[in-house]
Amino acid sequence: MTTKLLTDGGRDRNQSNQSPHWTYDIDTEERPSEAVVRAVAALTDTAIQNLDPLYNVIDPDHIDGIFTKRTNTGGRTELSFEFNGCAVTVTHTEVRVSILE
Repeated sequence: MTTKLLTDGGRDRNQSNQSPHWTYDIDTEERPSEAVVRAVAALTDTAIQNLDPLYNVIDPDHIDGIFTKRTNTGGRTELSFEFNGCAVTVTHTEVRVSILE
């Protein structure tokens, strides 16, 4: 599986006053909860097995239940939470992650 990071907001903090951020495109074959873990691991340069478990923050089945259905009836559903030092926002199509300062 390839990593589908769409943007790298700049990992060099000297270039910008903004914290590093990435947008991760959720593959149609991928569970949204898995995309969250992969995006945070990639942004923080941490092995997935070294992250705190996602279930310590939010139920992964809850994330998957909300966002697995690929049909969107016009509304924009977002879920935001903090995970492993990052602010995470999940939509039906992407995971946006930024490092908390």
